Amino acid sequence: MGYLDYPYATCSSVNDCIAHGFPDHSPLKDGDVVTIDTVFDVAGWKGDSAWTYCIGRTTPQTDHLVYVAKQCLLKGLEQVKPGNYTGDIAYAIQTYAESFGYGVVEDLLSHGIGREIHEEPFYPHVGQPGTGTELTPGMVLTVEPMINEGTPFSSLTKTGGPLARLTVLILLNSSTLSPLRIKVYVY
Repeated sequence: MGYLDYPYATCSSVNDCIAHGFPDHSPLKDGDVVTIDTVFDVAGWKGDSAWTYCIGRTTPQTDHLVYVAKQCLLKGLEQVKPGNYTGDIAYAIQTYAESFGYGVVEDLLSHGIGREIHEEPFYPHVGQPGTGTELTPGMVLTVEPMINEGTPFSSLTKTGGPLARLTVLILLNSSTLSPLRIKVYVY
């Protein structure tokens, strides 16, 4: 709580709200999509995690959007290795999402993380292979695709349609990546 005067400990983004939604007392209903985004502090080290959940019965289109977003996360994670670049992560996410006609939010960035919640490198999930910051051992960064129905907007989706967003925190070792105690389940 208190980051940049944000009054809550958790962000709750419902349906077309891409990120940083304020929790409120509005009940969720059948078919809603909600992303819960949490930041934590352990002995001065920051962590960041977000996951999108479908509430009750959703449409096949919404289920597919969330599934593709999770696949985008996995495609991005495959690119996290020493010698690759943030552009490699971005390209893997972007090309997979766009192959289904979905958009990738361009205005909100993934980031490094450590003693501060947002550290270098900052990078979008659109890009070209071999560009951006080179990934080196010891880096801790987020991979957080934000996928929607064809529009690259950052606050609310232009279509009013749902969005799926996932954040995983990664420690890059000398030869592999290590999700920091986060398991990715794809259903």
